[in-house]
Amino acid sequence: MKKLKFPIFILTIILFITCNIPPKKISVSGQAIDAVTCAPIPNAHLVLGNYHATGTGYSVDVLDETYTDANGNYQFEFKNASGSEFHIAGKANNYFDTDIYDNIIPEEKHVNNFNIHFTPIGFIKLTFNKSDSSYTNLEIGFTGNYNINYHLNIGGSNPNSSSVVLESKGGQYNSIDYRVYKYLNSSLIFTEIENRSFYCLAGDTSNYLLNY
Repeated sequence: MKKLKFPIFILTIILFITCNIPPKKISVSGQAIDAVTCAPIPNAHLVLGNYHATGTGYSVDVLDETYTDANGNYQFEFKNASGSEFHIAGKANNYFDTDIYDNIIPEEKHVNNFNIHFTPIGFIKLTFNKSDSSYTNLEIGFTGNYNINYHLNIGGSNPNSSSVVLESKGGQYNSIDYRVYKYLNSSLIFTEIENRSFYCLAGDTSNYLLNY
């Protein structure tokens, strides 16, 4: 039995040292960037989470959070955590919320660099004008990505035109689906299915007049 004391003693020391090794610091850094202009975004709020698979899906542990500096740069530093997939969620004024999923390299001297792209918010104002006198009423119904229960009725209280403002991706073209219903008194006489692209300014409202 005495012969076992030395190996057990050595094993105890190894386990003690292993259990007391401080977790390595992991660094994640990069820049928040406008997806259209590539300009840096200051003061964006970023939250870093670590994903864990569960029996019913995933759980997230928040590891760190920060704000980008005047040049849009950010950096997270946190202790090594179980799992390797992480999630960065970002919020910034006048931009849609964004997030990225990727893997980190848990080495003390390795810097994980990830740029985070934010899509600017803009607005499209569509004004529909009843220019054809051969029908009495015009109804517009939005579908597809803009299925937001918008129905414009032209005639009655709005005899000439009616408008709607849609939140859109700024600095680019947005595809909008809608249907135009034309009435003669109370009878539907014609239906048009429209898919049109409208350019939307970033951080502003773009106006369009459509005649039917």
